[in-house]
Amino acid sequence: MKVLFICTANIQRSLTAEHVCRTLYPEHQFKSAGVSKKECARNNSTLCTS
Repeated sequence: MKVLFICTANIQRSLTAEHVCRTLYPEHQFKSAGVSKKECARNNSTLCTS
C-alpha cells in the first residue's frame, strides 16, 4: 500500500505522520508533502505536485 500525507507546509503534521507510520507499518510506503508553494519554499520542504 502507498500512502501520501498532505498538509500545508510538510513540516509538522504530514511529516510526523509519515515517520510514525513508517515505524509502525514498514511493509507499506509512506510519503508526505505540503500544498503551499510559498511555505514549502520557505521551510525547504517537499511540495505536493502531480
